[in-house]
This record gives sequence, structure tokens and C-alpha cells, in this order.
Amino acid sequence: MDDRLKNLLGKIPQATGGEIVPKTYSLLQKSINKSDMTIEGYVSTINVDRDGEIILPVAFSSTMGSFMTNPVILQMHDGLKLPVGKVVSYKVDDYGLYVKIQFAGTETGKEFFYLYSEGFMNAFREVLYRVRS
Repeated sequence: MDDRLKNLLGKIPQATGGEIVPKTYSLLQKSINKSDMTIEGYVSTINVDRDGEIILPVAFSSTMGSFMTNPVILQMHDGLKLPVGKVVSYKVDDYGLYVKIQFAGTETGKEFFYLYSEGFMNAFREVLYRVRS
């Protein structure tokens, strides 16, 4: 483990254990393609997030395969509504989790694509995790 990561890990508050914690991540956009309604970028990085925490990239290495069997992007994280898009590809690297999201051609999908591509929305709440004690 490099010194930068050790330093970051030393600043992370410790959870008590057992609780399920929702995480919200800003999308660090790398590209927007309006013709196929896709956005690419990092949804999680090794940087300290707004909750003062870090999710290491290795956490996604073991979970994304399962997620990709049904890679939906939900409306406001509401499983009772139809999805607004899907993750079409991803990569996990030393910096974090990079995804390509394609928005649905539905009216709602188009609306969400507009909101993300024009900067009105920039965060995804797609990660839930259980803290081990």
C-alpha cells in the first residue's frame, strides 16, 4: 500500500458495524455522447468522498460482475419505477470505478440524460454496503 493511500485511510472515520450505508457519488464526467445518449466517467474514486470516506477500487472488482447481470440505473433510486438507463460497460482501475451509462429512449430517460449532460444533476446513489464489525 502506498503512502498516499495509508494517509487517506488514516483520516477515515470508523463505522460501528452492521449497518447498511447508502453512498452518493458525483459523476466525474469524461465524455458525453448526445447521439447515443451515453455518459462516461468515474462514479467512485480513491479520493475522500463528501462523507469523509473512501471505497477502495478492489471493492468493485468482486461486485460489478453480479451488478452487470441487471445493470439498471434507477430513477432517484426507486426500484418501483422503471429504470432510466443502464451501465453498458465498466472498468475498475487504480483510481476507481469508471462506467459508461446509456440512458433509455423513453421520455423519462431522455429527461434524465438532459439533466445529467447539462449539469443539472451530477450524482448517483447506486452503492449500498454493509459495514462489517
